[in-house]
Amino acid sequence: MQAVRRLYTPKKAVHESFRNYRKHIDRSVKELAKAMGIMNDGELEEFFMDDSEQAQGERRTMEKTTQGISVIAGEHHLRFLCAVEEDKQNKQEV
Repeated sequence: MQAVRRLYTPKKAVHESFRNYRKHIDRSVKELAKAMGIMNDGELEEFFMDDSEQAQGERRTMEKTTQGISVIAGEHHLRFLCAVEEDKQNKQEV
């Protein structure tokens, strides 16, 4: 993924604000990948099988948290999707 990302983002971004935004997004993606690694390695299986009230509460909290992450990611994606579609339309008009 790192090699592919270099193809899309020049070392010196056109706008400093985009470069800062991209750094935050990249860090978030790395952290989510680490979390997925923990889940994929099966490290949470015991937690998922725990029937205690505390574990159930933690699962409910994490479900809401991950839903929030999905909504935020969707909003970011939608904004960039709209911008890309606008770019395509503008190119066709020229």
